Amino acid sequence: MSDGEGQKILEIGPGLEAFGKLLKKHSIKYLSVDLFSESDIRMDAMTLGFRNDVFDSVICIFVLEYLEDDRSAIQEIYRVLKPGNGHHPSGLEPPIEGDQRMAI
Repeated sequence: MSDGEGQKILEIGPGLEAFGKLLKKHSIKYLSVDLFSESDIRMDAMTLGFRNDVFDSVICIFVLEYLEDDRSAIQEIYRVLKPGNGHHPSGLEPPIEGDQRMAI
């Protein structure tokens, strides 16, 4: 694979899906979730309905600060990430103690 081709990327709170439009042009498997706005799947970031270790990367920009329980959302992000991969957050987030997958 080159240039991320075949990677699975999840975006939480995609807004206008600017990342999605760009990533889909590069044969990257992109999926967006949001509880209130347009997305591929309507889903709560605090209880993501995916198996463990599914995504190569998670994008979450200007979302966590609006959630009732941002810590649960962060834990869910790490749960669905494949080991050794990262998530791309925005805003201030406390690291989860003992988690080595933080990629900030």
